[in-house]
Amino acid sequence: MKKSVMFTAFIILSLWIAETSVAGILGDVDSDEKINLREAVYALQVTAGMKSSLPESYVIVWKGLWEAGEEYKKYDSVQYNGTSYICLLGHVSSGSETPPLATGLWDILALGQKGNKGDTGEKGDTGEKGDTGEKGDTGEKGDTGLQGPPGPKGDTGPPGASPFELDDDKAYFITGNVGIGTTAPAHKLDVDGDINISGTYKVGGKNVLAIDSTNTFVGSNAGGSVPKDTDYNTFIGGEAGSSDTTGNFNTFVGSGSGKKNTTGRYNTFIGHHAGYNNITGSNNTALGYYAGHGNAGEGNVFLGYQAGANEIGSNKLCIANSNTSTPLVYGEFDNNTLTINGNVGINTVAYEDHSLYVHGSMYVNGDAYTSGDSWTPSDVRWKKNIRPLQNALEKISQIEGVTYEWKTDEYPDMGFDKGTQVGVIAQDIEPVLPELVNTDDEGYKAVSYEKLTPLLVEAIKEQQAQIKALQAQIEDLKSEIKALKE
Repeated sequence: MKKSVMFTAFIILSLWIAETSVAGILGDVDSDEKINLREAVYALQVTAGMKSSLPESYVIVWKGLWEAGEEYKKYDSVQYNGTSYICLLGHVSSGSETPPLATGLWDILALGQKGNKGDTGEKGDTGEKGDTGEKGDTGEKGDTGLQGPPGPKGDTGPPGASPFELDDDKAYFITGNVGIGTTAPAHKLDVDGDINISGTYKVGGKNVLAIDSTNTFVGSNAGGSVPKDTDYNTFIGGEAGSSDTTGNFNTFVGSGSGKKNTTGRYNTFIGHHAGYNNITGSNNTALGYYAGHGNAGEGNVFLGYQAGANEIGSNKLCIANSNTSTPLVYGEFDNNTLTINGNVGINTVAYEDHSLYVHGSMYVNGDAYTSGDSWTPSDVRWKKNIRPLQNALEKISQIEGVTYEWKTDEYPDMGFDKGTQVGVIAQDIEPVLPELVNTDDEGYKAVSYEKLTPLLVEAIKEQQAQIKALQAQIEDLKSEIKALKE
C-alpha cells in the first residue's frame, strides 16, 4: 500500500514540473509547454483508466469560480465548492446546473481538499489461517482499498457565491423573499413572530410608526422628524402634528389634524384637518371634520362638522354642523355667556313655536323679565271639581302685607335682590291659605303670588256687595230722615 501511494505521488510530482518544457507528452493539455497540478492529476486519471484519453484538440481554459448565468465552452475549467471541474458541453449555466448536479455538462478535473481522518475503530479478532490454495485465475478488479491517511490541510478556498451582495456596511438581497421565523416567505420580508422596533418604521422615506417612552406617532410623517424634544403626545394620521417641536400633552387623530402646531400644549384635535392652523395655542378641543380649522387661539371648544372653522378668537364654544357664524350653540367662557340660536325644549319635544318650552317646574334664582305677556293655562276643559271661593274677604283680612329686605349676606347663592322688598310671609299665609305655600326638601317655604289674584277678586266682590248693602241702608235712612223732617 505504501509503495502504491509513493508511486502515485512520484508520478504526480514528475508530471508537475513548473516552468519545464514538456510539450508533446500526456498532461500538457493546454499546449503551453508546462504542466500544472490540475493537468498532472488529470493525466494521472487518464493513465489509471479513470478518465477517457484526451483528444488532440483538448486545451483546458481556466475560468475561476463557477458562476450562474456565465457562458462556458467545452474544456473550460472551473472550481465549485473546492473541487475543480471541466466542461464537457458548451452551455450557459443556471442555478440548477451546478457542476455536481449537471453530470452531462461537467466532469471532475481534480478533487478538493480532503477532510480529517476519523478515529480508528477497534481491531477485531484474528481468524485461523487456512491452507494455501492453488493460485487461481486473475479476477476482476476489486473494490477500492481503504483510504490512506489524510494529507496536510490545504489553504481555504475562496467563498462560494452568496445571494446577498455586500457593500461596506450594507447587505443587499435583490431577488426573492426573506423569511424570519418561516421557511416559506410570501413577501419581500415575511416575519412569523414578534417584532421589536427601537426607532422609527418608514414607508417611502416617511415615518409611519415612531414610539418612544412617552410619544406615539402613527401615520405617514405623523409627528414629523423624530426624535424630538416632546413628551406625552399621541399623533395618529398622515401629517398629524408633523410640525410639532416642543408641544406636549397633545392628542391629534385624523389626517392633517394639528398639522401646524409647534409649541401648543394640552390640545385635543380629532377629525380630518381638525385644529389644522393652530400653531402655539393651548387648551383647545376640536372634534369633527375641519373643526377649528382656522383657529389659532386658546381655550376653545369646537364640536361638529366644520364647527368653528372660521372662528379666530379664544375661549369660544361652538356647536354646529357647518362653518356658519351663527352656530346652534355659541358661548364665551371668559364672559360666562351662552347663546342658543334656535328654540329650546326642556323635558319636551313640542317646542317648535317657542324659544323656550319647559315641561315641568322651573326655578329662577333672580329676576325674570319679559317684554310680553305671561300666560297660565286656564281652559275649563282642563279643570274639574270647580267651586266658588268662600270667605275670600275674611281670608284676605288675615294676611298681612309687609316690607322687608333679603338676607343676602347669609344666603349669597339665592341671588336675592338688595334693598327694600314688598310681599308677604309664607308662614303667615300657610295657616289661612295652605294652597299658596310650597315647602322644599330643606324646609324652606315659597309663596305663589299669582294664586292670590283670584282670592283678591272674590274678596273685592264680597267687599263690593257689602258696600252696596250699606249704600242701600244709607238711602233708606235718608228717606226716613226726610220723612221725619216733613
